[in-house]
Amino acid sequence: MINSTIYKNSSSNDAGAIMLLAGQTGETFDLINCTITENTTTGNAGHGAGIRFYNDDSSTSQTVLKRILNCIIENNYATNNGSRNQNSDLSFRHTPEATYLIIKNSFIGSDGNNNINVKYYMEDNLFNYFSAVESLAEFEGSTSDQIQAEKCIPVLSSSLASNYGNPQWLQEVGITTDQKGETRPFTNNRCTIGSVEVVSTLNPGTKPEGTPTYPSYDNLVMAGYQGWFSVKGDDSGNNGYVHCGRDGKFEPGYAGIEFWPDMTEYTKKYPVDFVYPDNSQAYFFSSSDEETVDLHFKWMQQYGIDGVFIQRFISSITSQAIGKVLKHAVKAAKKYNRAFSIMYDCSGLSTEADIYKVLNDWKIINAKYRFSDPSVCPTYLHHNGKPMIALWGIGLQGKGSTPAQFKTMMDNLQDLDGAKQKFSYLLGSSYQWRTGGGDAYPDTKDLVEVLKTADIISPWSVGRYNSIAGFMDRVEKFLKTDILWCRMNNVGYAPVVFPGFSWRNLKNLTADKYDEIPRLKGDFLWRQIAEAKKAGAKMIYVAMFDELDEGTCIFKCANSKNTPIFATSSDPQGKFLGIDDDLPTDYYLFLAGQAGEWLKGNAEYGDTKPSYKPMGMGHTKIESPITITYANNILSIKAVRTGKIIVRIYNTQGNLIGTLKNKEQNIPFNKTINISAFPKGIYIIQTILEGKTYTTKIQK
Repeated sequence: MINSTIYKNSSSNDAGAIMLLAGQTGETFDLINCTITENTTTGNAGHGAGIRFYNDDSSTSQTVLKRILNCIIENNYATNNGSRNQNSDLSFRHTPEATYLIIKNSFIGSDGNNNINVKYYMEDNLFNYFSAVESLAEFEGSTSDQIQAEKCIPVLSSSLASNYGNPQWLQEVGITTDQKGETRPFTNNRCTIGSVEVVSTLNPGTKPEGTPTYPSYDNLVMAGYQGWFSVKGDDSGNNGYVHCGRDGKFEPGYAGIEFWPDMTEYTKKYPVDFVYPDNSQAYFFSSSDEETVDLHFKWMQQYGIDGVFIQRFISSITSQAIGKVLKHAVKAAKKYNRAFSIMYDCSGLSTEADIYKVLNDWKIINAKYRFSDPSVCPTYLHHNGKPMIALWGIGLQGKGSTPAQFKTMMDNLQDLDGAKQKFSYLLGSSYQWRTGGGDAYPDTKDLVEVLKTADIISPWSVGRYNSIAGFMDRVEKFLKTDILWCRMNNVGYAPVVFPGFSWRNLKNLTADKYDEIPRLKGDFLWRQIAEAKKAGAKMIYVAMFDELDEGTCIFKCANSKNTPIFATSSDPQGKFLGIDDDLPTDYYLFLAGQAGEWLKGNAEYGDTKPSYKPMGMGHTKIESPITITYANNILSIKAVRTGKIIVRIYNTQGNLIGTLKNKEQNIPFNKTINISAFPKGIYIIQTILEGKTYTTKIQK
């Protein structure tokens, strides 16, 4: 089989794509330059959703030659033991020594024999490379019509599949083209693996011109986004409760979260083993659902939070669930015009293999989503003229990493064209990185030298103080002096602010108390914001958007009186924390959004937190250089000064209705739009003039 794609087939038993039965002596089977992906087996005994090698016995009389050459066998799913079983891509009933299996220059995902490289002759392969095909194959966007029409999976030149194959086996059978009939280049004795050559029409090796929507972190409020919650019944592939439960359970006495989410607006949710005080059923969300991620990004837009850093942990970097969350986040960020950046949590980094995981993962996901290409991914966060990558965990006491390892990653992360040193970097560091002691790496000299090479430093402050008084004691020694050091060394500074902290449930009820760092009705969070702004911080990192585990979440959580019952006979004090009953569930979204308004110059605040207003798309505005009027179906937008301007119109569901840009930037913007065709309702007009954002609502 040559130049073939086997895609999205399903079997209720063995072999979603190919079944190789017991053969006779001397028989051969060759699979050359084929792509086998997204096939499934659904039966209880289903194995080998990709390829199933099925031998009746282990007789050494079977000398079957099977060759897999230049092939992609990835992202197939055997659901016999939950989504993505270990036998998903390759499966073997018996492994007779006489079976001569050759696998060369191929991407192979999960297989049924962990010691496969010992039993079989293989070389130049990448194994257990889950999600590789997602980077090799583009299933959405500009190539979707081509996939439907030609039944092929295109490959981007920046992917690992490009220029990885050996053309020898195609040449042996006289084949010089791919599945589409296009000539394979065979340059430097290499070709693309899989069924289709590089899609030349996409020019994937060339970075097209494009302007990022968010060219700088300056004046932005960004939050950390975990996206790590899974429940039974979702399609995360985790087959259980992840980050919400404990010991495999999610019921009274067993939970890993402190706060309970306000589930009012979730359209997809799952019943769990909790009830509310009125004995009604409690529900929870899954981060892997598109509906969940979409709602979270919708909230960011509604409350004026500029975006998030999407967390990727080394320990789970290849998980199916994390891949789904990223996919949905990229889509939602574009839909709601929110900034995002990838943040690698390197707190568990220690070995060269860990470094490779980060380098490799970035290459894969950047090839798939083209984060560094503003014409494809316009809202990916840039800074200092480059796409931003965040590496968190440098300089932490007691960790296995060194500052030099972070510098190695910074020096070797590659752009789409393979070039290095093409990114700006945010380094999430220890709180006492400059002074030493406390949470800091012992050799502060090495640490500081690496931090000098960063574009932005963001010291981790969560748990470093537990009250407003404790924070104020550190403002001079840490916050203000850190900012001064950064100015002297031409490095940006993103202080971390957080609403509070608690982890009694997460710590198996062994922590001393609930509400270890009280929220104080928002006063604790706002004082951190206010002092950062007064000290000259131009950007803020909020920890975190959805961190229910340690009680640092700012997204909508249930009020205290509306949380499910958690107490048990063994722990009668057990409970979930909630937003104070006299505050709205969106209160911390509101505060974070108003911090952004303050940074952008759209509002003037001080030590006293702002008065709450529902759905805060804006608050006390300073005089705007943009004038927007609406009458008789005519929308008029005028700017009082020149400069680059972008106008976006959204409906109340957060859907982008239209975009305007000025071609003549030396003339003040002046446009009128007839919106008679728009349905009646409220519309949000967002204008960006020279990097500052102004928001207005109109009623049609």
